[in-house]
Amino acid sequence: MIRVLIVGDVRLYREGLAGILSKQKDLDIIGTYACSDNVNHFLLEMRPDIVLIDTPISRCQCFVKDMLETNSSIKMVALALPEQDENVIACAEAGFAGFVSREASVDDLVNAIKAAFRGELVCPPKFAGSLLRRVAFLAAERKPLQAESRVTNREMQIAKLIHFGLSNKEIAKKLCIEVSTVKNHIHNLLEKLHVRRRSEAAARLSHLFDHHPQM
Repeated sequence: MIRVLIVGDVRLYREGLAGILSKQKDLDIIGTYACSDNVNHFLLEMRPDIVLIDTPISRCQCFVKDMLETNSSIKMVALALPEQDENVIACAEAGFAGFVSREASVDDLVNAIKAAFRGELVCPPKFAGSLLRRVAFLAAERKPLQAESRVTNREMQIAKLIHFGLSNKEIAKKLCIEVSTVKNHIHNLLEKLHVRRRSEAAARLSHLFDHHPQM
């Protein structure tokens, strides 16, 4: 049996939902509480597997954080969530393990509860789209750092000299290498950093120059 606790602002709604879900043979509804109640006390005492939460995310983020600190194994499912990117992302960042939209059926809710209990995520396509866009955004933010980490010491030296205004010929003389070798290093830099100009590569790496002394 999956032990379920329901938390929400409207008593009529949460008790009605408890009555509906109690008819499911795999679910054990162990209580319903308002967000203003000392829910953390009941968490320690009743140890639910799943907590269903029906309250605006702006009001429950701290509440959710406190619950996870009390028992990190608890899975939380957001109820009646508006299909907007900011709501889905806020719930994911707060630590929710499932999302159920306002248009969901009882079957959808039951599936979301069972999926969360198994450590899986079932959510409407719009929610999934929001989460994937967020992941893509975070990946794009990390990409420059990953590219910078692949720059060699020699490439960093050349970028630093470019930053100081040296030409390819002057860089070659400074480093005692061929001009063609300088050009090869610059070509590699442009590819690694996904830029087109040598000046862009130098500007991109300028915050790292203090850690790579000029030769």
